Amino acid sequence: VRSGRFWYFADNPLSFAVEGGNYLAMADLLHDIIGEDHVPKRIGLVRIEDVHPLTPPESITTAARMLQSRGIPFLIALVPYYTFPEEGTFIAMHERPEFVAAIKDAVARGATVVLHGVTHQRTGETTADYEFWDTTRDGPIEGRTDARVRARLARGIEECIRNGVYPLIWDTNRYRVRVIG
Repeated sequence: VRSGRFWYFADNPLSFAVEGGNYLAMADLLHDIIGEDHVPKRIGLVRIEDVHPLTPPESITTAARMLQSRGIPFLIALVPYYTFPEEGTFIAMHERPEFVAAIKDAVARGATVVLHGVTHQRTGETTADYEFWDTTRDGPIEGRTDARVRARLARGIEECIRNGVYPLIWDTNRYRVRVIG
Protein backbone atom coordinates (compact mmCIF):
# COMPACT_ATOMS: atom_id res chain seq x y z
CA VAL A 1 0.00 0.00 0.00
CA ARG A 2 1.30 3.44 -0.83
CA SER A 3 0.49 6.62 1.07
CA GLY A 4 2.34 9.68 -0.23
CA ARG A 5 6.05 8.89 -0.11
CA PHE A 6 5.56 5.90 2.18
CA TRP A 7 5.06 2.27 1.21
CA TYR A 8 3.65 -0.31 3.61
CA PHE A 9 4.33 -4.04 3.25
CA ALA A 10 2.48 -6.60 5.36
CA ASP A 11 5.52 -8.87 5.38
CA ASN A 12 9.09 -8.87 4.17
CA PRO A 13 8.94 -10.01 0.53
CA LEU A 14 12.73 -10.08 0.41
CA SER A 15 13.04 -12.66 3.19
CA PHE A 16 12.40 -15.52 0.75
CA ALA A 17 11.63 -16.00 -2.90
CA VAL A 18 9.22 -18.83 -3.57
CA GLU A 19 6.79 -19.62 -6.34
CA GLY A 20 3.64 -17.64 -5.74
CA GLY A 21 5.34 -15.51 -3.08
CA ASN A 22 5.44 -11.74 -2.78
CA TYR A 23 9.02 -11.36 -3.99
CA LEU A 24 8.06 -10.88 -7.66
CA ALA A 25 5.45 -8.26 -6.79
CA MET A 26 8.10 -6.38 -4.81
CA ALA A 27 10.61 -6.65 -7.66
CA ASP A 28 7.98 -5.36 -10.08
CA LEU A 29 7.33 -2.32 -7.86
CA LEU A 30 10.96 -1.53 -7.03
CA HIS A 31 11.39 1.26 -9.60
CA ASP A 32 8.22 2.93 -8.34
CA ILE A 33 9.32 2.58 -4.72
CA ILE A 34 12.71 4.23 -5.28
CA GLY A 35 11.28 6.80 -7.70
CA GLU A 36 13.37 5.65 -10.66
CA ASP A 37 11.72 6.52 -13.97
CA HIS A 38 12.28 3.79 -16.53
CA VAL A 39 10.85 2.15 -19.57
CA PRO A 40 8.98 -0.94 -18.36
CA LYS A 41 10.57 -4.14 -19.57
CA ARG A 42 8.98 -7.48 -18.92
CA ILE A 43 11.55 -10.25 -18.74
CA GLY A 44 10.53 -13.71 -17.72
CA LEU A 45 10.03 -17.23 -18.87
CA VAL A 46 7.93 -20.25 -18.08
CA ARG A 47 9.43 -23.42 -16.69
CA ILE A 48 7.61 -26.66 -17.43
CA GLU A 49 8.55 -28.55 -14.30
CA ASP A 50 9.32 -32.22 -13.57
CA VAL A 51 8.94 -33.59 -17.10
CA HIS A 52 9.79 -37.31 -17.16
CA PRO A 53 9.07 -40.31 -19.44
CA LEU A 54 5.58 -40.80 -17.98
CA THR A 55 4.59 -37.19 -18.68
CA PRO A 56 1.88 -37.30 -21.35
CA PRO A 57 3.48 -36.19 -24.65
CA GLU A 58 0.33 -34.31 -25.66
CA SER A 59 0.65 -32.14 -22.53
CA ILE A 60 4.18 -31.14 -23.53
CA THR A 61 3.13 -30.42 -27.12
CA THR A 62 0.08 -28.39 -26.09
CA ALA A 63 2.12 -26.26 -23.69
CA ALA A 64 4.93 -25.74 -26.22
CA ARG A 65 2.51 -24.65 -28.97
CA MET A 66 0.73 -22.21 -26.68
CA LEU A 67 3.95 -20.69 -25.35
CA GLN A 68 5.46 -20.40 -28.83
CA SER A 69 2.29 -18.76 -30.21
CA ARG A 70 2.50 -16.09 -27.50
CA GLY A 71 6.24 -15.53 -27.87
CA ILE A 72 6.94 -16.69 -24.33
CA PRO A 73 10.38 -18.21 -23.75
CA PHE A 74 10.27 -21.48 -21.84
CA LEU A 75 12.33 -24.20 -20.22
CA ILE A 76 11.63 -27.88 -19.87
CA ALA A 77 12.96 -29.29 -16.58
CA LEU A 78 13.68 -32.79 -17.89
CA VAL A 79 14.16 -35.90 -15.78
CA PRO A 80 15.37 -38.59 -18.25
CA TYR A 81 14.53 -41.60 -16.07
CA TYR A 82 11.30 -42.29 -14.21
CA THR A 83 11.59 -44.72 -11.33
CA PHE A 84 9.40 -45.94 -8.52
CA PRO A 85 11.40 -48.57 -6.60
CA GLU A 86 8.45 -49.54 -4.39
CA GLU A 87 6.57 -50.71 -7.49
CA GLY A 88 9.65 -51.96 -9.35
CA THR A 89 9.15 -49.40 -12.12
CA PHE A 90 12.07 -47.99 -14.12
CA ILE A 91 11.46 -46.26 -17.47
CA ALA A 92 14.05 -44.48 -19.59
CA MET A 93 13.40 -41.84 -22.23
CA HIS A 94 14.34 -44.18 -25.07
CA GLU A 95 11.47 -46.48 -24.05
CA ARG A 96 8.96 -43.71 -24.81
CA PRO A 97 9.54 -42.50 -28.40
CA GLU A 98 6.38 -40.33 -28.32
CA PHE A 99 7.75 -38.59 -25.25
CA VAL A 100 11.10 -37.98 -26.95
CA ALA A 101 9.30 -36.65 -30.06
CA ALA A 102 7.32 -34.22 -27.87
CA ILE A 103 10.52 -32.95 -26.23
CA LYS A 104 12.16 -32.46 -29.64
CA ASP A 105 9.05 -30.67 -30.92
CA ALA A 106 9.15 -28.37 -27.89
CA VAL A 107 12.82 -27.59 -28.57
CA ALA A 108 11.95 -26.80 -32.20
CA ARG A 109 9.33 -24.38 -30.81
CA GLY A 110 11.92 -22.61 -28.65
CA ALA A 111 12.24 -24.65 -25.46
CA THR A 112 15.53 -24.85 -23.61
CA VAL A 113 16.08 -28.22 -21.95
CA VAL A 114 17.31 -28.24 -18.37
CA LEU A 115 18.59 -31.54 -16.94
CA HIS A 116 16.58 -31.54 -13.70
CA GLY A 117 18.36 -34.39 -12.01
CA VAL A 118 18.63 -37.87 -13.50
CA THR A 119 15.80 -39.62 -11.64
CA HIS A 120 14.78 -36.73 -9.34
CA GLN A 121 14.53 -39.17 -6.48
CA ARG A 122 16.70 -41.04 -4.04
CA THR A 123 14.42 -43.58 -2.40
CA GLY A 124 10.87 -42.76 -3.50
CA GLU A 125 9.06 -42.09 -6.73
CA THR A 126 10.52 -39.73 -9.35
CA THR A 127 9.82 -36.07 -8.47
CA ALA A 128 8.68 -37.00 -4.94
CA ASP A 129 12.02 -36.59 -3.16
CA TYR A 130 15.56 -35.34 -3.65
CA GLU A 131 18.29 -36.98 -5.64
CA PHE A 132 21.33 -35.45 -3.98
CA TRP A 133 19.98 -34.34 -0.59
CA ASP A 134 19.04 -36.20 2.57
CA THR A 135 16.05 -34.41 4.10
CA THR A 136 16.18 -36.38 7.34
CA ARG A 137 19.76 -35.27 8.01
CA ASP A 138 19.25 -31.95 6.19
CA GLY A 139 22.52 -32.41 4.37
CA PRO A 140 24.19 -34.17 1.45
CA ILE A 141 23.39 -37.85 1.12
CA GLU A 142 25.67 -40.17 3.03
CA GLY A 143 28.51 -41.49 0.89
CA ARG A 144 28.18 -38.72 -1.68
CA THR A 145 31.35 -38.06 -3.59
CA ASP A 146 32.02 -35.79 -6.52
CA ALA A 147 32.86 -38.85 -8.63
CA ARG A 148 29.48 -40.48 -7.86
CA VAL A 149 27.58 -37.30 -8.66
CA ARG A 150 29.50 -36.87 -11.93
CA ALA A 151 28.85 -40.50 -12.89
CA ARG A 152 25.13 -40.13 -12.20
CA LEU A 153 24.92 -36.91 -14.19
CA ALA A 154 26.86 -38.49 -17.05
CA ARG A 155 24.30 -41.30 -17.14
CA GLY A 156 21.47 -38.77 -17.47
CA ILE A 157 23.26 -36.73 -20.11
CA GLU A 158 24.09 -39.87 -22.09
CA GLU A 159 20.41 -40.90 -22.09
CA CYS A 160 19.46 -37.47 -23.37
CA ILE A 161 22.11 -37.47 -26.10
CA ARG A 162 21.18 -41.04 -27.14
CA ASN A 163 17.73 -39.62 -27.85
CA GLY A 164 18.90 -36.47 -29.66
CA VAL A 165 17.98 -34.18 -26.74
CA TYR A 166 20.69 -31.79 -25.55
CA PRO A 167 20.26 -30.15 -22.15
CA LEU A 168 21.94 -26.76 -21.92
CA ILE A 169 21.64 -26.42 -18.14
CA TRP A 170 21.81 -28.72 -15.12
CA ASP A 171 19.56 -27.88 -12.21
CA THR A 172 19.34 -30.25 -9.30
CA ASN A 173 16.04 -30.73 -7.53
CA ARG A 174 16.63 -28.65 -4.47
CA TYR A 175 13.66 -26.76 -3.19
CA ARG A 176 11.95 -27.50 0.03
CA VAL A 177 9.94 -25.21 2.23
CA ARG A 178 11.38 -25.16 5.71
CA VAL A 179 9.10 -24.04 8.49
CA ILE A 180 10.96 -22.37 11.33
CA GLY A 181 9.45 -21.71 14.71
